[in-house]
Amino acid sequence: KKYFGRQYKMILGFAHLAINTDTLDELEQFYSSKGYVKTSIFNDVKNVPAKKSFCINYQEKHDLILMENNVKNFSLELTCHGKITGKNNQLIFDDNNIIARVRESDEFIDFFSEGLGFKNLSNNTLTFKSINPAWCCELNVEKGDTENSRVDAYGPSCLAFYSSNIIDDRKRLIKQGAIDCSDIFNLSLGVKSMDIFMTRSPGGVLVELIQIKKN
Repeated sequence: KKYFGRQYKMILGFAHLAINTDTLDELEQFYSSKGYVKTSIFNDVKNVPAKKSFCINYQEKHDLILMENNVKNFSLELTCHGKITGKNNQLIFDDNNIIARVRESDEFIDFFSEGLGFKNLSNNTLTFKSINPAWCCELNVEKGDTENSRVDAYGPSCLAFYSSNIIDDRKRLIKQGAIDCSDIFNLSLGVKSMDIFMTRSPGGVLVELIQIKKN
């Protein structure tokens, strides 16, 4: 296998930041005003039981909107999982900057470096460089006493990444300390069929891997 630094070249890039709400139209309008453009909308998307450990009020279906910002090369997934319970405070998103505030900051940095291929810069800044400019990502890591992110709580919930080998990536993340690991499950959005793996990093931040299946 080829290495990038010490990393296998299986994580292709950053897919999107997921943000949950119970007023999807209002959140879409807010990010439209910030320069984001809606690329897709999917209603009544079937949830899978594998997501039950990442929420309090599991719903059988959810709605989502995908948005892109071509100037900032950044993508969002706006979700509505029905009833909102609580507020996420681990991931803070402001003007294309993502702050991860976690209890176990050192373990979190190791997980994102060794498990996902981020480079650890100075001042607890992590960066992921991809061949595709739209798949790059930067995280600022802070130590803080925060509760685990959930898909059905209000606000930024999950960091998603594209994978070229989701089976091996899942094994590597588990080896690096991933917790609450789901099985790999399939999701279809329109004509796209994807294999998905969800887990938590040390400290509790939700991480999603996506492998798009070839037709």
